[in-house]
Amino acid sequence: MKNLPRIKIGAPTVVFIVLLIILDKSLLSLLAFAAAFVHELGHIVTMLFIGTKVSEIEITFFGAEIRTHAVSQGIFASIVIFASGAVANILSAVIVYTLPSASFEALFFAGASLSLAVLNLLPIRTLDGGCILEAVLIPIIPQNAPLILDIISSLTLGALWLTAVYLLLIANGNLSLMLFCMYLFVTLFLRGDREE
Repeated sequence: MKNLPRIKIGAPTVVFIVLLIILDKSLLSLLAFAAAFVHELGHIVTMLFIGTKVSEIEITFFGAEIRTHAVSQGIFASIVIFASGAVANILSAVIVYTLPSASFEALFFAGASLSLAVLNLLPIRTLDGGCILEAVLIPIIPQNAPLILDIISSLTLGALWLTAVYLLLIANGNLSLMLFCMYLFVTLFLRGDREE
């Protein structure tokens, strides 16, 4: 079918997901993937509703990268598309929390959804919050928008990194936030193909 987007998933991502499922006997990682699926589905449904054609969906370790056919859309449409993933996560979490007898697994899914929404709304270039900030800044200060976005992204990532170190060392947290910070650092500063 011509109109369906191409779905791409690399071998390392498949191996990572399979290993995670094998090693995680509680299957909570599947619920985290379900929260990520709801997030990306929120973006895709909004794009289809607005009329943006999705050309490719690439599944990665930390969610999906959605590529669209080049179309010019307004600032409001861009903001709605970027915010829709977090909105889908928040709505799904609210629905689960309002269930009269939600199980531990359901509450874990809701917590993962809320965490994903909050993290994605941070003003970091590669996250939805950074894309929203960029959509707002470019019409106002087109020449300085990339620099301002880089400064805000770096400061936010620095604060997130300190939080991850605190949770890991002092509050006996897990490695998830630290790994997420490392992923953001790589996508922000070490990738040569960064889009401006």
